[in-house]
Amino acid sequence: MLNGLGVASDYTLKGGLDPIWTRMSNLMNALRAELGEIPGIWYKIPDGHAAGS
Repeated sequence: MLNGLGVASDYTLKGGLDPIWTRMSNLMNALRAELGEIPGIWYKIPDGHAAGS
């Protein structure tokens, strides 16, 4: 049985980083959209600008 790091390594070696980056980017965009719908929620994006309502 593999531990979590082993599974992640195998996944990366089999598929490469592009599918992982695409999935992560899609999830973050969806999260930002959902958070933007909630009044009073603010979050910081990596470039340092605040976003939200």
